[in-house]
Amino acid sequence: MRCGMASLARSLVRGVCALAVVTAVCAPALAMTVSVSEFSLVGQPGANLDLEFAVLNDEAQSFRVELAACDWDTAPSGITSLSAPGTVARSCATWLSLTAPPAVLPPGGEAAVSCQVRVPVGAAGTYWAGLLLTVG
Repeated sequence: MRCGMASLARSLVRGVCALAVVTAVCAPALAMTVSVSEFSLVGQPGANLDLEFAVLNDEAQSFRVELAACDWDTAPSGITSLSAPGTVARSCATWLSLTAPPAVLPPGGEAAVSCQVRVPVGAAGTYWAGLLLTVG
């Protein structure tokens, strides 16, 4: 379910993995807040890195929230493309273990989302991925 996309920032870091949270909202538009929209993680090969953020429902109605890892890339023209995990060079999307927020977030509700990044042995350099939050 991909109908629209909120802003996305790409950050390359010297280290292991940069993640950005991408949101897709199906009409009618729904208001939500994501506590952190970009993570830059640095870890040694073989390390497990943890991150957490919150999703808040700013609406007066409940909505469904789904979470998935994805690859993302930005062309020189500025156009961002999303694809299946592990299909873009230097992706770390397949390294992610996600805990999904509740399927339905009530009005004013908040869900904690945690993710573990397992850095493979032999990894070196910069990798990136996206976390796609789909609401509707």
